[in-house]
Amino acid sequence: MGVADIHTHMMYDVDDGAEDIDVSLDMIRSSYDAGIDTIVLTPHFGPKAKEGATLELLQERRTELEKIARERIDQKICLYLGHEVYYREDIIEKLKMGEVLTINGTKYILVEFRVGDSFSRILRGLQNLQYAGYRPIVAHVERYGAVFKKQEYLEQILDLGVYLQMNVNCLIGGLFDREAAYCRKIFNEHKIHFLASDCHRLDWREPMTIEQLEFLKLKCEKEWLLKVLYEHPRKILDGHYI
Repeated sequence: MGVADIHTHMMYDVDDGAEDIDVSLDMIRSSYDAGIDTIVLTPHFGPKAKEGATLELLQERRTELEKIARERIDQKICLYLGHEVYYREDIIEKLKMGEVLTINGTKYILVEFRVGDSFSRILRGLQNLQYAGYRPIVAHVERYGAVFKKQEYLEQILDLGVYLQMNVNCLIGGLFDREAAYCRKIFNEHKIHFLASDCHRLDWREPMTIEQLEFLKLKCEKEWLLKVLYEHPRKILDGHYI
């Protein structure tokens, strides 16, 4: 059983991620070479989505990419589908109408906010999703100035039972990298439930690498790292609670 990556933009020509099928397959191969065999394709739902990226097209491309990846790389590779959902006021209605993808059809939803959103708007959005019966996972939590490094606000979100995802590259840094040190600190306090690549291309926001994963093994609490990289993703793919 390999590592799982729940936040990727490997699907080609549907958003600002992979531009063609060759790039998609190169990204999948790069991930597999790093020990990742479970990948959730999470194209944007929102301003960064390309026109024509219908649910039918996304399903077709997931099937296509998994088939080719299993033929050319390894039969163990599993590709799942969801959206990275840009939060807006009508998102609950669109979820209920089936216009937005949750992660593998479960109640888990990967949700992002505007970087400059206020804490009150982020909190209200997460509560709205929960009241509607969904289980929000906040995408790249390190980006939100209203929450990150504000312990009281971070705790309020965690107290809701919301899950937090952090991009792997944010934890990578040397002794004098204060940002990376802070990210590792809150990770080791068990406040981050998922690590993911948020990869877009091989030369920009790349897939997870062997070097990154080896660094994490040295710097992060081993038991929690194993849960975050292996156990938690597979639980949500099955719709189970963490």
